[in-house]
Amino acid sequence: MITVIQQKYLLQGAVFGARGDSCSCNPCDCNPCKCADGVRGNDGLSYPLWRVSGYYIETGTIQDIEVSDLSIMSLTQPVSVESNELWQEIFLIDARATSEQASALLSMFERQLDSVPAEVAPLPHTQRAVYRAQLAYHPAAEGNPTLHATFRPDQPSLLRASSDPQAYQARAWDYDGPMALRNTFTFKKM
Repeated sequence: MITVIQQKYLLQGAVFGARGDSCSCNPCDCNPCKCADGVRGNDGLSYPLWRVSGYYIETGTIQDIEVSDLSIMSLTQPVSVESNELWQEIFLIDARATSEQASALLSMFERQLDSVPAEVAPLPHTQRAVYRAQLAYHPAAEGNPTLHATFRPDQPSLLRASSDPQAYQARAWDYDGPMALRNTFTFKKM
């Protein structure tokens, strides 16, 4: 016999994203970007320096766990600054989230999160590493929302290791600037 636990949630928030390009878009969220003067690979494609996709929860609960004003996002970046041959995707969860809140956010959004740039070959479908990071998403009444992010891949910030035994060490990442607002959402299942 299989038991299925029905997840209940009530969430309002925003879906956001950006990619690290020297593109005329501010921020660039093109995928692929055809207007960038960014790093060109041997194949002639313009690779971003990184790409993120995320969810900001303005208000809400998942399984009666309060998750308001928290963010979860995926970050994809090359394993090495000098090469576009190997890429890695990780998840970042707001450092203010408790372990219970982090688990709730993962249960809700892990399957939907994907920040792999279109220029990069699909990555293997493995369990991605999850880290705590300083994430401060600020909605905007007009214009683009902003994100202040500081990520350091040290041991205390690791919440869950990758299932890939060959996984590379994630690289530190800092960002302070605009994000593209992809959509707003209201998810309800009670």
